[in-house]
Amino acid sequence: MRIKKIILTNYRQYKGKQEISLGFEKNKNINIVVGVNGAGKTNLLNALTWCLYGKEENLAELSTHHEMLNDSIRASLKPGEKAEVSVEIIFEDDEGWGYRVIRRKEFIKREKNAVSSLLEEGAAFIKLPHKHDWDSRSLEFIVNYKVLPYGVKDFFFFDGERLIKLFEEKTAEKVKNAILDVSQISLIDVTLDHLEKKKYEYYKEIKNISPKLEELNEQIESAKKGLDGLKREIEEYKRSKVELEKLLKGIEKKLMGRSEERVKELEERYQTLEHEREKLRDELDELENEFKNLLIEQGSVVLCKEAINTAYNLIKEKYERGELPPPATEEFIKELLERGRCICGSDLSKGENRKMVEDFLDTISTIATRLDQECRDMKPELKEALKLADDFFK
Repeated sequence: MRIKKIILTNYRQYKGKQEISLGFEKNKNINIVVGVNGAGKTNLLNALTWCLYGKEENLAELSTHHEMLNDSIRASLKPGEKAEVSVEIIFEDDEGWGYRVIRRKEFIKREKNAVSSLLEEGAAFIKLPHKHDWDSRSLEFIVNYKVLPYGVKDFFFFDGERLIKLFEEKTAEKVKNAILDVSQISLIDVTLDHLEKKKYEYYKEIKNISPKLEELNEQIESAKKGLDGLKREIEEYKRSKVELEKLLKGIEKKLMGRSEERVKELEERYQTLEHEREKLRDELDELENEFKNLLIEQGSVVLCKEAINTAYNLIKEKYERGELPPPATEEFIKELLERGRCICGSDLSKGENRKMVEDFLDTISTIATRLDQECRDMKPELKEALKLADDFFK
């Protein structure tokens, strides 16, 4: 997902309608905004968060006491006149889907030069690949499920000037804490500790959940022991390699000053040892590759065998019962809309329920086809994964 264009109208420093188009090329995919203090760099960030979430979370202390209407526009208003502030963001993903989010706020000039806000509203639109028309969608759905959920926005929208904290700290410990604070690494550490604790809790509960899981756990432990044995063999080969290299260096020293016949004899021995060393090196490489492939290709499959088997059987049963591909068709959905009532009993004559069904009708054909194809593609892959899991301990 990329921001393609930002359109600001009368938003703080941005008087009138201002369009900012962001370019993207394969080797040039970073856009840098440069400006003097007060030019509006931070407020560009505020414009993004206000448009998406209705909040300006990076305002300077002085700006919190002023409405977002541009000062020049505010001063030019006469009593009773209105002006609008708006921010519009246009996104585009790699598959050609377009998303447009816009938020507006209206202001009115009162008596005695007082300006107050009247209305604030937001809207969202979606555009299918290779289409030109924008269709209205739920703002909350587009922002949280297609663009960027509010809970993770701080990892993508943050004020870079906070980095100055690093240079204000005096001691090494304070600098370290400042780095952790700015980068939020401490949050990652807490998460890792929590996951580690949960891992051990789940291992303890395995015995009470299913005998099959306990058996699988024992197989995993057995595999780990086998891998440990391979590691020890690799270390032994490495030690042998070091000893051979020492021996070769000693032979080279002894060659100095020896007779031609003795040199020839030692040279032949050297060639023999060199051949053995190459052979050991090939065996070591083969063991290391076998060790890596065993972990990468089969370890995760064994852990997920039960889940893979469940998914495979579920897809198979769905096709046997005729539930896949989905039986819902455009004609069936249109018939429900004409009747004004869903098969579950919900009223579809008007309101949000009807709007949701109409939105679903726009995408049902694409969704059904994609779901059917993905399930068909997934079946042989799941079957192959089950075979790998069964062959793991053979």
